Amino acid sequence: MISRISILLFAISLLSLACVENIISIKIHPDGQSYLKFHSYGDSLDIFNDDFIHPSRPMILMSSRGLGEDDNWTHTTEVMLNDSIHGFTFDEDPSLGYKYNTNVSTSFFKTEYEFRLTFSGRMIKLEYPRLYSAITSEKLDSLEWAPEAFTVLMKKGLDDLSRESLIENDLIFNDRLVNHIRNSFERIEGREVLNHIQKSKATLLSELLRPFKVNDSLTIMLANAMQPHEDRLRKTIDLHDDTFIIKLLMPGQPYHTNANEIRNDTLIWDFGIDSLLHTDHSLIAKSVIYDFTPLQKLVIFISIILFLFMFFFMRRGLP
Repeated sequence: MISRISILLFAISLLSLACVENIISIKIHPDGQSYLKFHSYGDSLDIFNDDFIHPSRPMILMSSRGLGEDDNWTHTTEVMLNDSIHGFTFDEDPSLGYKYNTNVSTSFFKTEYEFRLTFSGRMIKLEYPRLYSAITSEKLDSLEWAPEAFTVLMKKGLDDLSRESLIENDLIFNDRLVNHIRNSFERIEGREVLNHIQKSKATLLSELLRPFKVNDSLTIMLANAMQPHEDRLRKTIDLHDDTFIIKLLMPGQPYHTNANEIRNDTLIWDFGIDSLLHTDHSLIAKSVIYDFTPLQKLVIFISIILFLFMFFFMRRGLP
């Protein structure tokens, strides 16, 4: 069954989003293992809408509970990582992806620790410029961005069908379809746009593409191909009022980081959807522990060798 298009739901969600605060506390142990605690607080519907997912493995503890105050909940997950590289979600997942990377390198008298946590960029600025402008300017009128979003989703669907050889790879014809949809929306005035996009995607595509005499099978395939991209877009918009706070405690003395704040021995990053609307957003830090014991041992060893060497030659020089 073809689901009803969700672009209109995007507009409603933008007007009624509840804020969720996501706090990720990270401790890197001297042996390179990492302990991570994910804690989300906010409206229950927003916490569990899968726009940002806590890791399901290698989980050591997960708990959720309602606070009885305005439907607010807390959701907590703890994990312990032995891997230096760990991807919690994948690029094809509509939810926000993030990858964790640590590295420990030991030299003669120092040990260096490197941390990187990368959140996948949502590419809204490049792919949906009108939606990007709406989010960054806080002018969230769906009439300004919904037609463009539908057109972009259609192009993505056509590209997928062509790549999978489900339809003929005719770039010129496909571009004509996309341009026709874009021009059709521009001719529709005001609130009539929302009346159109409340229809099922297949029905709307059939109506708008009638001059091209496309068959129903194409519109159904195209509607289905648009769905994964629509899901990803919806998850991005769900993140609109979410905030992320990452707290990092690592061995040694930090000497390079892009953290927003250093509080005592804790590095802190604080950001929202504005940092995720384009390319990947990486949090980085490096620290070092100096150990002069090996150097001291080497100096003592060399001193002993020199002393014995001098003693030997002094003995040989005596009559």
